[in-house]
Amino acid sequence: MTIDTKAKKPLRTTREFSGASTGKPNEQKSNSALAREAKERGESRFTWTCERHGETDHYSSSQGACVKCCSDRNRQAHAQRVATLEGRKARNAYQRERRSIPEVREAANAYHRRYDESRKALDPSYAAHMRAKTVNANAIRRMRELKPPRPETAMPSTETLRECAELVKHFPADAEVDHAIPLRGFLPGTKEWVVSGLHVPYNLEPMEARSNNRKNSWFDPEAPLEFQKPRNSFPGGQFHGEIGEIELMRYTEPTTLELWTKDEFRAAAVEAGNTAMETLAA
Repeated sequence: MTIDTKAKKPLRTTREFSGASTGKPNEQKSNSALAREAKERGESRFTWTCERHGETDHYSSSQGACVKCCSDRNRQAHAQRVATLEGRKARNAYQRERRSIPEVREAANAYHRRYDESRKALDPSYAAHMRAKTVNANAIRRMRELKPPRPETAMPSTETLRECAELVKHFPADAEVDHAIPLRGFLPGTKEWVVSGLHVPYNLEPMEARSNNRKNSWFDPEAPLEFQKPRNSFPGGQFHGEIGEIELMRYTEPTTLELWTKDEFRAAAVEAGNTAMETLAA
């Protein structure tokens, strides 16, 4: 009869298997027990030690699964689903079906708005990137909605959109982005369609909101506003087409138009008339 002289190792508790033990009584509780307690308190997560990620958050539901482990598994499963064309089509069809439900669509939109707002507040570069992306998207949408729509030959290329985005990032954060030559410009007074501006870097202008509202879509070929004239043209009118240092300097301050609204014009006319009558009376 052979006797095993090796000392047997003491059994470890559930908490010791997880890799952390400080001697507190509640640390002897199992993962499922802590998950159940967190769920009873109305908490969606609790802290536990994962074998792969160390001490991190775990879900109080899903049998106390590690949050990071679940994220890794979901990411791998998604990569496998969209690895083929059929998988991508099925995924897109599922997303369209889900977003067709009003409650799901509103909840998703609200989540993305909160995410964008919080990230913009923390990351100015992300805010500038999203602003430039929105400017490009709005310009393309407006050109496609024109009657008749803008031909494809007059639509901005991918390279042009990239250049526009890089330029918009230099604009003041509190300024609006305007097309100096309107995408569809009308002659003041007659409202005749006289020009079709392009969405290109040298046609973008930062403007104050009030000035941009006053300018609207007006364009007078015989008397263009100062910033509507070519800024980077060679002698003889040949257009250069690239943004240089001099041109970029004009983007440091938003453009302000000294224009009057109808109400301001009437008030100024009344004031001038009163001044004239006072002068005659004197």
